[in-house]
Amino acid sequence: MIANKIFEIKSSIIKMIQNSVHFEGLPNEDRNDHMSNFLEICDTFMLDLMDNLRGGGG
Repeated sequence: MIANKIFEIKSSIIKMIQNSVHFEGLPNEDRNDHMSNFLEICDTFMLDLMDNLRGGGG
């Protein structure tokens, strides 16, 4: 359990995510694939955050 931890996501990271999982809602785009990619990136950040909160590297 994470108890009221505050962390910052830098604007460069947000831009990287926006560029790597860009979705416009066009008929030929797979929204499930988009969400899967987005959630995979978010999971990566959560794993890194959890490791840092536990005092690990990162």
